[in-house]
Amino acid sequence: MISKNICGTIILNHSDGRKEFFVMNEDGKLIFPKVQQAKEKTALGSLLTYFNDVLDIDVNHLLLVELNSLELNHKERMPFYVFETSDLNLIKNNHNEINWYSAKEIGGIFENYEISGVPIF
Repeated sequence: MISKNICGTIILNHSDGRKEFFVMNEDGKLIFPKVQQAKEKTALGSLLTYFNDVLDIDVNHLLLVELNSLELNHKERMPFYVFETSDLNLIKNNHNEINWYSAKEIGGIFENYEISGVPIF
């Protein structure tokens, strides 16, 4: 299996209709969380393992709602998984580098990515 990067985000749906996105702050720049695919796992399995083991997120409360392909700065193409949840207690530990941001706050994040759909087989 070829090693590649995978990225994804989680949309937090608030009861008042607001939505927040789980993104990383890397040197003052917002990016989607990105991990390298483990040789013994699928792309989805690698991302879920990262969410569960590294960020201590209970992945049983996530619903996969979208799978797209991202191209980062016209160089690197990778799968992009979008999950959603309404569980406000999803994150057990605080992480300085990754947090919830409103759609307005992450508007500039899309300047670094070209997003295209991926067929579902």
